[in-house]
Amino acid sequence: PILSSRRSFGKRSSSCRSGRLSFSLADGTMIRRNVSECYIVLPQGEGHTPVILGEPGDDEGLLGVVTLEILGLVFNPFRRTLQPMRMILASFRAGDE
Repeated sequence: PILSSRRSFGKRSSSCRSGRLSFSLADGTMIRRNVSECYIVLPQGEGHTPVILGEPGDDEGLLGVVTLEILGLVFNPFRRTLQPMRMILASFRAGDE
């Protein structure tokens, strides 16, 4: 997710900056943002997730697919809601093809 303000996700995370990366926007523009990790708590679940630290006045808060997967959630685009992910366990044994 991109954390841009206290308004977006409540209290700002106490996580420390762990680096700076370049990102390509949909229009092809390149931007650089600080990255870190935080512990996020939502009514649907909680867990540690990587974050892109937004810049005030420039970025909007959003949850990315990595965060949703960590929380065991998927986005339903038709209802515009979060719902539990269908979890599938699979096993693999050497020699099975």
